Parts: sequence; structure tokens; C-alpha cells
Amino acid sequence: MITQEYENKLMALVQQYPTAVLKAWAIEWDRHIQNNFTTAGNGTWKKKYIDDGRAILTGKTGLLKGTTTVEPDFNSMALVAGNSVSYGEIHQTGGKIPVTAKMREYFYEQFKITKNDKWKRLAQMKKNYITIPARPYITIDDALLNNFFKSAEYLLKKYS
Repeated sequence: MITQEYENKLMALVQQYPTAVLKAWAIEWDRHIQNNFTTAGNGTWKKKYIDDGRAILTGKTGLLKGTTTVEPDFNSMALVAGNSVSYGEIHQTGGKIPVTAKMREYFYEQFKITKNDKWKRLAQMKKNYITIPARPYITIDDALLNNFFKSAEYLLKKYS
């Protein structure tokens, strides 16, 4: 349990050494996010519809994972997490993608090349959308907060 005295020490540390604290917390949060990609959100993410042997959300290039960053904002004394890929938000929050004629053509071409029925099913599906389940990779949970406090305790010892 966090006492008022501990909280006061922590706030004093943040005020006295904001750069060190924000940088340490940014590192902790970035590790936490990267771990979400490795562990499929600690096992909470819905399995992929088409199992291609790769981990969830890593794709062929790992671009989503590779561009997700945490940066300290010293003006607002906050951490900012995000990425630069257009599809990042739909994976974070979930949603529906409309199926276009061009997509159906692609699915059918893949079926012709691979003879894999999954592509045929996608080409012939009756729905006009694909549902992408939410797989939040930018998260804050008790484990992360615990790591924040551990790094703060380390800094308290170092600077006290």
C-alpha cells in the first residue's frame, strides 16, 4: 500500500528530477508495450482467424511493433505513446473494415495460387466487412504501475 508520505516523496522526486523520472518511466512503459506484442497481451488477445504461424500483430515486417514508441513530454510532464502506422488504431480499439471488390479479387487470386480454402472462404464471404477484434498493445496495468514505483524507488535511493 502506498502511504501519503511515500506519495509525497515520489511527487517531490518528480518535481526535482523530472527528466530522470520521465525517461525512466518511458523506458518501463516501452518495455511493457513490447512485452504485449511478445505475449499476445499476456494471453488476452483473441486468436487470429487465419493462423499463418506468426505471432499476433507482428505481421511480416513487425512494423506496428517497431514503430510503437513512448516519449516523455517535458512541457506537459506526461508520457506519450503511439505509432506511425495507419492501422495501429484499429488494432488497439477494434473495428470493422469494409470488404471491397479489390479485396475479394485478391482473396480469390491467393486461393488460385495456394489452393488453400481459407482464401476461397474469404473471397466468397457474405458479409461486406471484416471485424478486427481489439488487441490493445498500448496498455497500463498493475504490473506497469508496479514497475513505475520500482524505478521511482531506485531514483529515490540514488538522489536522496
